[in-house]
Amino acid sequence: ISRWENVLQKLLEAVDNSKVFESLKDQSRSLRDETASLEDSIECAISDVDLQTQIRKLKTAIDHLTGQRAKIDQLIVSVHNFLAALAQSSHVEEGHLVLADQLKNEVVSLISHWDACHGKAKENLVRAEQTAPRLLHIERELLEFRKSLRLKQTHLVQSPRKVSAKTSSYSSSHDSGISDGSSFSDIGISDALEHLARLRDMAKNLETSLSPHDSTMISITRVIRDTSLEIDDLQQTYMKQRQGARKPAK
Repeated sequence: ISRWENVLQKLLEAVDNSKVFESLKDQSRSLRDETASLEDSIECAISDVDLQTQIRKLKTAIDHLTGQRAKIDQLIVSVHNFLAALAQSSHVEEGHLVLADQLKNEVVSLISHWDACHGKAKENLVRAEQTAPRLLHIERELLEFRKSLRLKQTHLVQSPRKVSAKTSSYSSSHDSGISDGSSFSDIGISDALEHLARLRDMAKNLETSLSPHDSTMISITRVIRDTSLEIDDLQQTYMKQRQGARKPAK
Protein backbone atom coordinates (compact mmCIF):
# COMPACT_ATOMS: atom_id res chain seq x y z
CA ILE A 1 0.00 0.00 0.00
CA SER A 2 2.80 2.38 0.84
CA ARG A 3 4.34 1.80 -2.59
CA TRP A 4 1.06 2.56 -4.35
CA GLU A 5 0.66 5.66 -2.25
CA ASN A 6 4.08 6.83 -3.39
CA VAL A 7 3.19 6.15 -7.01
CA LEU A 8 -0.08 8.02 -6.60
CA GLN A 9 1.74 10.93 -4.97
CA LYS A 10 4.15 11.10 -7.88
CA LEU A 11 1.29 11.07 -10.36
CA LEU A 12 -0.57 13.81 -8.52
CA GLU A 13 2.53 15.97 -8.30
CA ALA A 14 3.29 15.35 -11.99
CA VAL A 15 -0.25 16.34 -12.96
CA ASP A 16 -0.13 19.40 -10.72
CA ASN A 17 3.27 20.45 -12.10
CA SER A 18 1.99 20.00 -15.66
CA LYS A 19 -1.04 22.17 -14.94
CA VAL A 20 1.07 24.92 -13.36
CA PHE A 21 3.58 24.76 -16.19
CA GLU A 22 0.91 25.03 -18.89
CA SER A 23 -0.72 27.95 -17.09
CA LEU A 24 2.59 29.82 -16.80
CA LYS A 25 3.42 28.92 -20.39
CA ASP A 26 0.13 30.40 -21.59
CA GLN A 27 0.72 33.60 -19.60
CA SER A 28 4.20 33.93 -21.06
CA ARG A 29 2.93 33.38 -24.60
CA SER A 30 0.14 35.93 -24.13
CA LEU A 31 2.53 38.55 -22.80
CA ARG A 32 4.97 37.84 -25.61
CA ASP A 33 2.25 38.38 -28.23
CA GLU A 34 1.12 41.54 -26.46
CA THR A 35 4.68 42.89 -26.45
CA ALA A 36 5.03 42.15 -30.16
CA SER A 37 1.78 44.04 -30.81
CA LEU A 38 3.04 47.02 -28.80
CA GLU A 39 6.30 46.93 -30.74
CA ASP A 40 4.30 47.26 -33.97
CA SER A 41 2.40 50.20 -32.44
CA ILE A 42 5.67 51.90 -31.56
CA GLU A 43 7.03 51.45 -35.08
CA CYS A 44 3.77 52.83 -36.47
CA ALA A 45 4.02 55.86 -34.17
CA ILE A 46 7.64 56.55 -35.12
CA SER A 47 6.79 56.47 -38.84
CA ASP A 48 3.81 58.83 -38.45
CA VAL A 49 4.37 61.97 -40.53
CA ASP A 50 2.65 64.26 -38.02
CA LEU A 51 4.85 65.06 -35.01
CA GLN A 52 2.00 65.70 -32.55
CA THR A 53 0.26 62.47 -33.56
CA GLN A 54 3.57 60.67 -33.13
CA ILE A 55 3.93 62.03 -29.59
CA ARG A 56 0.38 61.02 -28.68
CA LYS A 57 0.81 57.47 -30.01
CA LEU A 58 4.14 56.99 -28.26
CA LYS A 59 2.68 58.12 -24.94
CA THR A 60 -0.19 55.66 -25.37
CA ALA A 61 2.25 52.83 -26.16
CA ILE A 62 4.35 53.65 -23.09
CA ASP A 63 1.23 53.63 -20.90
CA HIS A 64 0.34 50.18 -22.22
CA LEU A 65 3.91 48.96 -21.69
CA THR A 66 3.82 50.23 -18.11
CA GLY A 67 0.61 48.32 -17.46
CA GLN A 68 2.06 45.23 -19.09
CA ARG A 69 5.16 45.38 -16.89
CA ALA A 70 3.01 44.73 -13.82
CA LYS A 71 1.79 41.50 -15.46
CA ILE A 72 5.35 40.50 -16.32
CA ASP A 73 6.48 41.11 -12.75
CA GLN A 74 3.66 38.90 -11.49
CA LEU A 75 4.67 36.19 -13.96
CA ILE A 76 8.26 36.41 -12.68
CA VAL A 77 7.07 35.79 -9.13
CA SER A 78 4.90 32.86 -10.22
CA VAL A 79 7.74 31.25 -12.18
CA HIS A 80 10.12 31.75 -9.27
CA ASN A 81 7.65 30.05 -6.91
CA PHE A 82 7.12 27.20 -9.37
CA LEU A 83 10.86 26.60 -9.73
CA ALA A 84 11.28 26.72 -5.96
CA ALA A 85 8.49 24.17 -5.51
CA LEU A 86 10.12 21.85 -8.05
CA ALA A 87 13.45 22.12 -6.26
CA GLN A 88 11.86 21.12 -2.95
CA SER A 89 9.72 18.32 -4.38
CA SER A 90 10.83 14.74 -3.82
CA HIS A 91 9.06 13.50 -6.95
CA VAL A 92 10.23 15.52 -9.97
CA GLU A 93 10.51 14.07 -13.44
CA GLU A 94 13.49 15.00 -15.58
CA GLY A 95 11.14 16.20 -18.29
CA HIS A 96 9.55 18.71 -15.94
CA LEU A 97 12.96 20.12 -15.06
CA VAL A 98 13.71 20.62 -18.75
CA LEU A 99 10.35 22.35 -19.29
CA ALA A 100 10.91 24.54 -16.24
CA ASP A 101 14.28 25.62 -17.62
CA GLN A 102 12.65 26.48 -20.95
CA LEU A 103 10.00 28.52 -19.16
CA LYS A 104 12.67 30.46 -17.27
CA ASN A 105 14.46 31.25 -20.54
CA GLU A 106 11.20 32.41 -22.12
CA VAL A 107 10.57 34.83 -19.25
CA VAL A 108 14.11 36.21 -19.52
CA SER A 109 13.58 36.72 -23.27
CA LEU A 110 10.23 38.40 -22.59
CA ILE A 111 11.82 40.86 -20.15
CA SER A 112 14.57 41.66 -22.65
CA HIS A 113 12.00 42.28 -25.39
CA TRP A 114 9.94 44.53 -23.12
CA ASP A 115 13.02 46.53 -22.12
CA ALA A 116 13.94 47.06 -25.77
CA CYS A 117 10.42 48.22 -26.69
CA HIS A 118 10.15 50.55 -23.70
CA GLY A 119 13.59 52.02 -24.35
CA LYS A 120 12.81 52.64 -28.01
CA ALA A 121 9.47 54.28 -27.22
CA LYS A 122 11.01 56.54 -24.56
CA GLU A 123 13.94 57.52 -26.76
CA ASN A 124 11.72 58.50 -29.67
CA LEU A 125 9.25 60.30 -27.39
CA VAL A 126 12.05 62.44 -25.93
CA ARG A 127 13.31 63.21 -29.44
CA ALA A 128 9.83 64.16 -30.65
CA GLU A 129 9.11 66.33 -27.59
CA GLN A 130 12.41 68.15 -28.06
CA THR A 131 11.77 68.65 -31.77
CA ALA A 132 8.21 69.97 -31.39
CA PRO A 133 9.11 73.35 -29.79
CA ARG A 134 11.96 73.84 -32.27
CA LEU A 135 9.54 73.26 -35.12
CA LEU A 136 7.04 75.70 -33.61
CA HIS A 137 9.80 78.30 -33.13
CA ILE A 138 10.91 78.18 -36.75
CA GLU A 139 7.27 78.34 -37.91
CA ARG A 140 6.66 81.50 -35.90
CA GLU A 141 9.96 83.11 -36.87
CA LEU A 142 9.35 82.39 -40.53
CA LEU A 143 5.87 83.90 -40.29
CA GLU A 144 7.20 87.10 -38.70
CA PHE A 145 10.00 87.29 -41.24
CA ARG A 146 7.56 87.08 -44.16
CA LYS A 147 5.42 89.81 -42.61
CA SER A 148 8.39 92.16 -42.34
CA LEU A 149 9.46 91.30 -45.87
CA ARG A 150 6.06 92.14 -47.29
CA LEU A 151 6.09 95.44 -45.44
CA LYS A 152 9.36 96.23 -47.22
CA GLN A 153 7.78 95.27 -50.54
CA THR A 154 4.78 97.50 -49.90
CA HIS A 155 6.99 100.38 -48.77
CA LEU A 156 9.21 100.06 -51.82
CA VAL A 157 6.30 100.03 -54.25
CA GLN A 158 4.50 102.92 -52.57
CA SER A 159 7.58 105.10 -52.01
CA PRO A 160 9.71 105.00 -55.16
CA ARG A 161 10.70 108.65 -54.71
CA LYS A 162 12.51 107.89 -51.48
CA VAL A 163 14.62 105.25 -53.17
CA SER A 164 15.22 107.64 -56.08
CA ALA A 165 16.38 110.36 -53.73
CA LYS A 166 18.79 107.99 -52.02
CA THR A 167 20.06 106.82 -55.37
CA SER A 168 20.60 110.42 -56.55
CA SER A 169 22.51 111.10 -53.34
CA TYR A 170 24.55 107.96 -53.94
CA SER A 171 25.33 109.01 -57.50
CA SER A 172 26.40 112.48 -56.42
CA SER A 173 28.65 111.26 -53.63
CA HIS A 174 30.03 108.50 -55.83
CA ASP A 175 30.90 111.00 -58.56
CA SER A 176 32.73 113.15 -56.03
CA GLY A 177 34.66 110.10 -54.74
CA ILE A 178 32.74 109.98 -51.45
CA SER A 179 30.69 106.90 -50.55
CA ASP A 180 27.68 107.24 -48.26
CA GLY A 181 27.33 103.45 -47.88
CA SER A 182 24.05 103.33 -49.83
CA SER A 183 23.37 99.80 -51.13
CA PHE A 184 20.80 97.01 -50.79
CA SER A 185 20.97 97.65 -47.07
CA ASP A 186 18.80 100.73 -47.75
CA ILE A 187 15.77 98.42 -47.61
CA GLY A 188 17.36 95.65 -45.53
CA ILE A 189 17.92 93.12 -48.31
CA SER A 190 21.32 92.05 -46.99
CA ASP A 191 19.85 91.45 -43.54
CA ALA A 192 16.92 89.61 -45.09
CA LEU A 193 19.26 87.28 -46.98
CA GLU A 194 21.21 86.54 -43.81
CA HIS A 195 17.98 85.91 -41.89
CA LEU A 196 16.73 83.57 -44.59
CA ALA A 197 20.02 81.65 -44.58
CA ARG A 198 19.73 81.18 -40.83
CA LEU A 199 16.14 79.94 -41.15
CA ARG A 200 17.23 77.54 -43.89
CA ASP A 201 19.97 76.14 -41.63
CA MET A 202 17.47 75.72 -38.77
CA ALA A 203 15.12 73.83 -41.08
CA LYS A 204 17.94 71.61 -42.33
CA ASN A 205 18.89 70.68 -38.76
CA LEU A 206 15.29 69.70 -38.04
CA GLU A 207 15.13 67.38 -41.04
CA THR A 208 17.30 64.80 -39.23
CA SER A 209 14.67 64.54 -36.46
CA LEU A 210 11.56 64.45 -38.63
CA SER A 211 10.00 62.19 -41.18
CA PRO A 212 10.77 63.34 -44.74
CA HIS A 213 7.01 63.35 -45.26
CA ASP A 214 6.20 65.53 -42.23
CA SER A 215 3.55 67.98 -43.44
CA THR A 216 4.84 70.88 -41.34
CA MET A 217 8.42 70.39 -42.52
CA ILE A 218 7.27 70.20 -46.14
CA SER A 219 5.31 73.44 -45.65
CA ILE A 220 8.32 75.18 -44.05
CA THR A 221 10.58 74.12 -46.92
CA ARG A 222 8.08 75.46 -49.45
CA VAL A 223 7.67 78.76 -47.59
CA ILE A 224 11.45 79.23 -47.40
CA ARG A 225 11.70 78.64 -51.14
CA ASP A 226 8.88 81.12 -51.84
CA THR A 227 10.44 83.66 -49.49
CA SER A 228 13.74 83.40 -51.36
CA LEU A 229 11.90 84.21 -54.59
CA GLU A 230 10.21 87.20 -52.91
CA ILE A 231 13.59 88.57 -51.85
CA ASP A 232 14.80 88.16 -55.44
CA ASP A 233 11.78 90.13 -56.65
CA LEU A 234 12.46 92.80 -54.04
CA GLN A 235 16.04 93.10 -55.25
CA GLN A 236 14.93 93.44 -58.86
CA THR A 237 12.34 96.08 -57.98
CA TYR A 238 14.91 98.04 -56.02
CA MET A 239 17.45 97.85 -58.84
CA LYS A 240 14.90 99.02 -61.41
CA GLN A 241 14.01 102.05 -59.29
CA ARG A 242 17.67 102.94 -58.80
CA GLN A 243 18.38 102.56 -62.50
CA GLY A 244 15.32 104.65 -63.31
CA ALA A 245 16.48 107.36 -60.93
CA ARG A 246 19.89 107.54 -62.59
CA LYS A 247 18.50 108.23 -66.06
CA PRO A 248 18.94 111.92 -67.02
CA ALA A 249 15.73 113.91 -67.27
CA LYS A 250 14.77 114.92 -70.83
